[in-house]
Amino acid sequence: MKRFLGLVAAGSLCLAAQSNTTVNAWAYNGVTNQAHTTTQTILNKDELSTALHSSPILMAGVRSNTVVAFPTPGGKTKEFRMFLSPVMPSSLAQKYPHIQTYTGIGLDNPGERVSVTTNNSAIKAMILSSKGNIFIDPIKENADTYRVSYQENRKPITDHCSGCGGGDAIIVEPPPGTNVSRNDFPSCVGEAQPCYTIGDTLVTFRFAGILTAEANNEFADGTVAGGLAWMNALVNQINLLWVRELSFRLELIENSDTLIYTNETQTPWLFTEYDM
Repeated sequence: MKRFLGLVAAGSLCLAAQSNTTVNAWAYNGVTNQAHTTTQTILNKDELSTALHSSPILMAGVRSNTVVAFPTPGGKTKEFRMFLSPVMPSSLAQKYPHIQTYTGIGLDNPGERVSVTTNNSAIKAMILSSKGNIFIDPIKENADTYRVSYQENRKPITDHCSGCGGGDAIIVEPPPGTNVSRNDFPSCVGEAQPCYTIGDTLVTFRFAGILTAEANNEFADGTVAGGLAWMNALVNQINLLWVRELSFRLELIENSDTLIYTNETQTPWLFTEYDM
C-alpha cells in the first residue's frame, strides 16, 4: 500500500512539473469600438518581461513551457508557447541587451503565431490569427496602455522638405487594381504543412534596414535604441511567415544601429530626396 501511494505521489509531482501556468499580464480598460475590431488594454510590462525571459531559444525539437496570453480586439485572449527568436547578430545583441524578440506558437491552434519585441520602454506585438492579423502597439499618450486592433495603426510621415512627395519614404506604387491587403495570403498559409516543399535547410539572409529620423519619430520613440527595437519587430514579424512558408529568415546586419537616424543624426539626403 505504501509503495502504491508513493507511485501515486510521484506521478502527481510529475504531472505538476509538466503542467503550464499561463501568464496574463493584460487587463482590458473598457475602451473599444462598436464593431469590436479595436480595443485598449493595460499591460503589466514587468510581469510579461519576466515570463518571456524564461523562453527557450527557437529551434527544432525544443519544447517551451512558457505560456503567455495576448489580448484580441474581441475582449478575449489567445495563449501561445513562447520562444526566444533573436534577429540581431551577437555583437549588436550585446550592445542592446534590453531589445529582445520572441515568437509564439498557438496553444489551442498551432497554426497561429505571435511576434513580440520588447525594449526598456514598451513592447510591440503582432498575432497571425485565424481571423486575421492582430496588431498590439503602445499608445504614446498613455503609459502602459496598448491599442489592440485588426487594423494596423498607420500614421502619415510628416513632410519635412519641398518636393519630397510622400515625405520620408521610398514609395513603390502598385499597378491599378492590385490587391495589396496584408491578409491576402494563399489558403495554405497557417496550415500545418508549408506551402512549398523547399527543403530541410533554413537559410538566413542578412538585412540592412534604414529608419529615417522622421519615421523614427512617428513610429518609434525618436532614439537609436527605440528605432532599432522597431526594426527588430519588423524583421521578427516577417520571419513569422517566411521561416515556415519559404524556409528562410532575415537577420539584421552588424552595425545596424548606424542606419537608425534621429533628430541629432539627420538622415542623409540621398534617402529622402526622391520618391521611387
